[in-house]
Amino acid sequence: MLQVAVYGKGGIGKSTTSSNLSYTLAKKGAKVLQVGCDPKHDSTKYLISGMEQTTVLDYIRSTPPSQRNLEDIMLTGSGGVMCIEAGGPEPGIGCAGRGILTTFDTIEKMGINDIEKDITLYDVLGDVVCGGVAVPMRNEYADAVYIVTSGEFMAIYAANNILRGLLNFGTARPRVAGIILNRRNVENEREIVERFADGVGLPIVVDIPRSGEFIEAERLGKTVSEAFPDSVPASIYGQLANDVLAISGGSRKLYEPHPLSDAQLNDLAAGKAIDVLGNFKREACHCGKVRRGTGSCASRGAVFAAGRVNDLPIIIHGPASCGYVMSHTQDVHFLTEMGTNPSTVGILRNNIQSTRMSNDSSIFGGHEDLMRIIRAEADKGRRTIMVVTTCVPGMIGDNLDLIKKRAEEEYPGLNLVVVKADGNLTGGSEEGRLMAMQAIIEFIDESREPVDMECNLIDDNFIVYSSGRNSEWTNRLLKDLGFTKVHKIIDNVFFDEVVECKKNILNVRTFDDPTVNGMAGAMAEKKGMMIFSKPLPKGYSDTLAWVEEIGKEYGIEGRAQAVCEEIRRQYADAVNRHRPFFEGKTADVISGILGDDDWIIEVLLDAGVQIRNYYVFRMRMGGGSGPREDFESRYKDRLNVREMSNPMEIKAAVQESDPDMVIGGVMIGWHGQQFKEFSRDYQCFTHYASIEYLDYMHTMMTSAPTMGWRSWKGEDEPRPDAARAEPVKLTQQQIDAIKAMMGGRMPPKMEAALEQMKEGRTLDGITPVMLQMIRSMTGGH
Repeated sequence: MLQVAVYGKGGIGKSTTSSNLSYTLAKKGAKVLQVGCDPKHDSTKYLISGMEQTTVLDYIRSTPPSQRNLEDIMLTGSGGVMCIEAGGPEPGIGCAGRGILTTFDTIEKMGINDIEKDITLYDVLGDVVCGGVAVPMRNEYADAVYIVTSGEFMAIYAANNILRGLLNFGTARPRVAGIILNRRNVENEREIVERFADGVGLPIVVDIPRSGEFIEAERLGKTVSEAFPDSVPASIYGQLANDVLAISGGSRKLYEPHPLSDAQLNDLAAGKAIDVLGNFKREACHCGKVRRGTGSCASRGAVFAAGRVNDLPIIIHGPASCGYVMSHTQDVHFLTEMGTNPSTVGILRNNIQSTRMSNDSSIFGGHEDLMRIIRAEADKGRRTIMVVTTCVPGMIGDNLDLIKKRAEEEYPGLNLVVVKADGNLTGGSEEGRLMAMQAIIEFIDESREPVDMECNLIDDNFIVYSSGRNSEWTNRLLKDLGFTKVHKIIDNVFFDEVVECKKNILNVRTFDDPTVNGMAGAMAEKKGMMIFSKPLPKGYSDTLAWVEEIGKEYGIEGRAQAVCEEIRRQYADAVNRHRPFFEGKTADVISGILGDDDWIIEVLLDAGVQIRNYYVFRMRMGGGSGPREDFESRYKDRLNVREMSNPMEIKAAVQESDPDMVIGGVMIGWHGQQFKEFSRDYQCFTHYASIEYLDYMHTMMTSAPTMGWRSWKGEDEPRPDAARAEPVKLTQQQIDAIKAMMGGRMPPKMEAALEQMKEGRTLDGITPVMLQMIRSMTGGH
């Protein structure tokens, strides 16, 4: 069975060519199936005398899978040609390409491959504009591809694009049959098409003249081959049918696609001869080269940001799978934060829904799916609803502006906020977060006056802020300054808090970060909110300066001074307590992703630590590298700053330096070190971070070098899983008591150890933890 695809520019005569070819093949004794792949569903019109035909896509919308029958969508036309029309969405709505994919899948499931036929002919929608339209030219569907063109430049341009499209589906075997010239009476038409054919290395199979007989045949509801079998066009279609039969019989060669380059197309348009075979080359990125994709799409970022407004209804306009993943974004972050922040309080949200766009929605548009959920929410009395679009509505062109207008007319007072994130068509998570936050900022009531001694913290995700005790320390400092409440804009807030947030007198950024700054800038520009000049302070000195500035800015100098005195006292107590231990110890510091290490350097120097080296790691986020020209530190002149380009270079330098401790080298992968390595804690806000960091380092420095499975000596040092101990002798009564305490169940090693103890032998093969457990059970003996 031979499968033939007929391609060409829209309106160039593909359907006329296809139906005449199918009829003529049938008259020559072939069993022919013609599948029209165009939303206009007029490919087989003149084979079935203009009868109304049910399209595949209309059929699947109205008929359940269990009740579908191939005969319902396949009519028998003139000459016995079997006729199927794919159909498609309304113009400007949905995705015709997706419809073709669905058509092929549906008719296969309905048994089209079981129908006896000699030739299947696909009449394909206009230009190759998407993967769905290109389905019939794929290897499993098209054995031979004919391209219909005229002498018009746009027709030739489309023909060349079709050849380019064929390159994407491999060239395991030649599949291009040649060019069908369907004349439009363009000046020098034959010459123009011949120059194109020579340039791409293809034959002109037939040359079909313009004729009034085509119009007359259409009036009769027939093909010209049936209405006027003795006409010149009918004779030419006979030649074309013979060409197809020759291909089917294996006596006619096919060709590889050799599309023209853009430069060659320009030469063709200028009337120049194409002396070199089409030399268009597909760029490497289209030939299977792996490219870095988007880690998390814009839609997910938008849902993550907007979902942190606890009571804002969010509708994810997209497939159920997208809705499921995005609706669980908050849960994932909550569970992740649980591991690093035991004080995290779980928040249950139930404000996210999905339109669960089906395959039908992808073809015909998702307007009704979305309106159904909007109505359900509006009927509950919701007056503000956010819609976040995913890839599918973005690709099929769902008109969300029209939906917004329609919904707000149907429900006066409704505010439908549309975030056109469109999945990864727009970009990654950061772009989506910004889009959602900008939309949410619009809700702020700019008429409110700042009067309440409350604080708005501004951040785009609050992930670092929520780590460890940052939130607790910040709240404590603000409370000491007289601010009664903290609102996180935007995280774990209610919609009314966002709307009313301008009434809070203090607006503070968590970080001096481009994204956070952009968010704060929008609040200042659009809503007239005064943003405090400094972000939240890190460490001791930064906190003192921050508090003093707050005192001046908000007229609370006296209170700020008292807070500063208490901060100095607390910090001095901590430094005096730890300095005797740290005095004279040495450290190397490796710069971190967040930078801004001054607060750590400060507390180390104040505690008497000698910082030998400060390594500026030049690797940047995203894999790039280069000098850290932005490196700044108020301790720059007191540090031996060394720029390094890779972790191994830093590792060698640190091992040569041999300090007592290293700050911030987790990524290096130390082995056999004699120093202790400390992470750069994300708990960095306020002077409490400095005090806590001293406590943390002191505790870790004084812990035992070897504790069970842990060793400060590194993996190159032996890490015995067994310890030797002095002989311990137990009585049988003690052993029985231990077994009873453990319910008769104990590890084999422990049971063997008990037998050794009974005999008073030295313990072999028992871990320190197990030994400690036995001793505790026997009162420490």
